[in-house]
Formats: sequence, structure tokens, C-alpha cells
Amino acid sequence: MSYKKYSLWNAVFIALFSVVGCQTAPKAVDSSANELQWESRLRIKDLEKNKTQSVSADVVARKAAGEVRIEMSALAIPLASYVMARDGFSCALYRQKVFYEGPLKDDALQPLIRIPLSPVVFRQILFDQPITGGDWICKQGGEGLVESCTSRRRQMQVNWERQPQNRTVRVTHPGFEIHWVFNHPSTEVQFKENTFKLEAPRGFKVIRL
Repeated sequence: MSYKKYSLWNAVFIALFSVVGCQTAPKAVDSSANELQWESRLRIKDLEKNKTQSVSADVVARKAAGEVRIEMSALAIPLASYVMARDGFSCALYRQKVFYEGPLKDDALQPLIRIPLSPVVFRQILFDQPITGGDWICKQGGEGLVESCTSRRRQMQVNWERQPQNRTVRVTHPGFEIHWVFNHPSTEVQFKENTFKLEAPRGFKVIRL
């Protein structure tokens, strides 16, 4: 093989490798984006009761305001709507016909996912940020993105697994496990005026926590 042909094949190989590398590089959530929308799916396992629930969740957020809305469903059947504001939350459970509302304390997500995952921790997971505060210790991966976070006090560990088009966040705790797969978010979204407002549907029992 001549030197010219050898050089040509080398160039082709490098070009192909570069294209594949670009396609498979993990993506981080754009830190400059303020309004985002995710399609996601999650599996929640209650280790004490040995029960597992798998659902889909459409998530929208306005980062600067700390607002998040989650629409949870299974087999296209609506299960719950959840709105998190900077200082409070509201949650409608459609099968149970129960509406929860209250301040944004550590247990504010329990009406939705039945586990003690702090809303502050959830926001940082959602926006693909290292978990801060308390005794959380985080490590970064090879791309400079958060890879794992651990809290001994909460007995909780969070691990990130990244793919080109999604990321899986695994939360482990002595009482539960969560596998939450987030597709890469859309940043071209328009929210309605009442997107981050949720009122009790007629006939629902209202519980204030």
C-alpha cells in the first residue's frame, strides 16, 4: 500500500472516529437554560414492602423561579399532578381523589413518590447539578459532570449514568431505590400562565401537610 493510500485511510478512520465520538459524548443540561421540559420514566422500589412501581413522568421547570411541574402517568392513564414552587407544593392524586398541599419541607415529595427524597435534592438532580448542603459529598466523572453524591446522614447515594440522549439517576437508600431516566431536555418551551399553579379538583379530599 502506498504512503498516499495509507494516509488517506488514516484520515478516513480519524474522521469516522471523530463523528462517532461526537455522537456518543454525554450531554449535560444546559446551565444557561431557564425554561426546560423533560420526558422521563422512573421505577420506584419500596424495599421494605418489596413493591415496585413503574411510571412515566413529563417534567417542566422554570429554573430561576425554582418552579417544577410533574405529570405522572401509567399506560397513558393520568396518575398525579405535582407542582413545586419556591416555598410550597401541591399534589393531586387522581385515583385516590386526594389533594395535598403544604410548605416545601423535606417530606414534600412523599405524596407523589412515597419516599423521603428532599425537594431540594430533587431540583439539583433534575438540573444535573452536584448536590450541595448538609454532609453531601459529590464526585465528578471524566467529562467534568457530576457522577455520584453521597450523604451518610440521610443514608442516601445518588449515581448518574449518562448516554448520548438520556441520563439515568439511581437513588439508593436502605428503604427504597429509584431509577429515573431523563431524556435530554427541550429548551424551546412556552409555559401557560397557570402551568405552575394547581388547585384541588372538585370532590377531592384536601389534606394540608
